[in-house]
Amino acid sequence: MRTVPTSIPNSIPRIQYEFGKETAAEKKVRVARLELVKGNFTHAWNAYKEHAWLRDEVMPLSGSSHDPFGGWAATLVDSLGLLHLLLIVVLFRC
Repeated sequence: MRTVPTSIPNSIPRIQYEFGKETAAEKKVRVARLELVKGNFTHAWNAYKEHAWLRDEVMPLSGSSHDPFGGWAATLVDSLGLLHLLLIVVLFRC
């Protein structure tokens, strides 16, 4: 059994990667990828709103809804984290 350290370290190591300057070509690729991700998310979100709003999931082939998790809108709850991240990316143009 080891004891918990009691001393305060001199410095905390940096864990965030420091990216270099983005070239115009790299920015073009990044923005194109961002648009593809936004388009895919928007397509899935609109299908859920149209076919399965407040249901657990939309069935992609039939377009109907299904409640395998008890009908508590699992897709809506599960997608909130991703929606939050996408809003940050879009608002701050990351």
